[in-house]
Amino acid sequence: MKNIITLLLIMILAQSLITAQIPVQSEKIVTDFINGEKNIVKGFVIPEINNDSFKVVNTNSKSGLIWEAEAEWAICKSVGISDETYHSYIGWHTNDEAWAFFGETNNIPVWTYDINGAEELPHDITSDGTYMVGATGNTVYGFISASGTPDWIYTISNSGDDIFNIVISGDGETVYYVSGDDYDYSYITSVDISTSVVNWNFSLPEGGYGVQLVLSANDERLLIEKYYSTIVYSNNGDVLFDITRTTGAGAAPAVSDDGNIFVIGDYHGYATVYEYNEISEIYEEKWQYLFEGGSSYDWVNAIAVSGDGRTIAAGSLRFEGGGIYSGELAVFDTTSNEPLWIYQSVNDALTAIDISQTGSLIAAASYGPLDDNGDDFWLFNRTGNEPVFAFTCQGSPFDIDLSADGTKCIVGGKAIHARVSGHGGKLYYFDLNPTLYSVSGTVTDINTNAQLEGALITIGTSYTNTTNSSGFYNIENVEAGTYTLTCELTGYETYTTVINVEGDETIDIELQNSSGIDNPFVLQKNVSAVNYPNPFNSETTINYSIPVSSNVIIEIYDIQGKKIKTLVNEYHALGNHSVVWNGTNENEIPTGTGIYFYRLKTDNNIVLKKIILIK
Repeated sequence: MKNIITLLLIMILAQSLITAQIPVQSEKIVTDFINGEKNIVKGFVIPEINNDSFKVVNTNSKSGLIWEAEAEWAICKSVGISDETYHSYIGWHTNDEAWAFFGETNNIPVWTYDINGAEELPHDITSDGTYMVGATGNTVYGFISASGTPDWIYTISNSGDDIFNIVISGDGETVYYVSGDDYDYSYITSVDISTSVVNWNFSLPEGGYGVQLVLSANDERLLIEKYYSTIVYSNNGDVLFDITRTTGAGAAPAVSDDGNIFVIGDYHGYATVYEYNEISEIYEEKWQYLFEGGSSYDWVNAIAVSGDGRTIAAGSLRFEGGGIYSGELAVFDTTSNEPLWIYQSVNDALTAIDISQTGSLIAAASYGPLDDNGDDFWLFNRTGNEPVFAFTCQGSPFDIDLSADGTKCIVGGKAIHARVSGHGGKLYYFDLNPTLYSVSGTVTDINTNAQLEGALITIGTSYTNTTNSSGFYNIENVEAGTYTLTCELTGYETYTTVINVEGDETIDIELQNSSGIDNPFVLQKNVSAVNYPNPFNSETTINYSIPVSSNVIIEIYDIQGKKIKTLVNEYHALGNHSVVWNGTNENEIPTGTGIYFYRLKTDNNIVLKKIILIK
């Protein structure tokens, strides 16, 4: 569940800076979001969506808009999608307030639950889509997917308090909420759904308005954020991490599935990454990135981290002055604050980001251009800043949710631009069907037909794999395109070819023995390498010996096969040598705790060994 209070602040600020524009009053046909009926209505209307506004940038894609829904008065400011069933749970806000539950195939809601008059409607859905919770005023409602009648209603003990934010555990057994007064005081509370018994609660440093709340996918760690960042164990409320900041959170925090990586953004343009040190059992700041430019501080307006913790994305709102706004989307590998790429054509504030579990796909949305004539929803592959898909939503998207596998996305917003006075809401449901493929095959000896283990396959610069004992390799999630494929193995000539990936590809490789002996692996005995200490904390020394003078390359790779750093690339005389790795990448940014590999390559040999870094 994503908190939308930041978006309200942006709207209020923006509307104070620009002259309101009012749409023309006329008649139109709208689909009622309560019952799916089509009615002729009068009022402030917006133009019908143009079918040409959906733009498939990648012509290989089967992606498309499955359905859209709209409300005449309400605005869709919060959305959620089930990672397993692809059902969606959304909140219609501002007027005609309601929660609505949609299936995958059409825009007629399975059910709705009206909460007219509510100021905020925080809600959340389990990953399997079987249970949903929502809160308004001092009451929590629980719903099963098949029914819009609450099967659980819970009223907090202090009837004068309001609930500002809420999340549900993945197993649907526990709810966590922030309640209290707007500015004077607030509490975080855990409640068992089956018994309505409070598991634990404690006081927060400030009022409840603007408090962000995020639960890690493994249900173990709960993030609470406002002008502070607090992480607690969800089972008992014990505090694991707590800091106070001078500037407020510009976006809801993001956390990896295991809770070990979390990211925050603020109103001074900083995105900050923290990593849990399992040895010292504390979170340590890993790096910061600053969005710079504009006439004042940028706002970090949206943050996301992939479930596996390897990919981070951040989006900004930039105040250019004179009522002009822009923004950027920056995508990072978690090991470095140097962006993998930046996308600048977001047209106003970037409002929402989500990333697939493996980090291969990034979905983003912005307010879009004021005249509504331009894209405001995009899908990117991790490998580059050219959108795979782009779409022009009617009005402005406020929130998005991408399924963990990246195949489905729900987008909700206002049917008129966010900086323009008016009402009406839009909801879009996309089947993205990402254009990612697998490349697999078998590596054999061209003369003996023996299956070769340990051959390193590299496709382009981003995809690697090593053959198993049967000589088989399989590289998943390869973006469509043309690449250079190389295959390297000690004692064999390097194999190179150009491949065009248009679907799942099978590429078998035959290697030519270059050693002149029956068993080329004996050459590996002539090159030795060992590092100490291993595991290491601050630095490790790699000692290696080569039997003949040779070119030597030593590179560090992470467990996913991505190159982290080149330590040596030069000609060596025969004999003993050493090099130190201090646990940093090419930009001298410290890498995180984990398993790494160093690969030593000479003219005739390749040695691959494991290193364990513990911080």
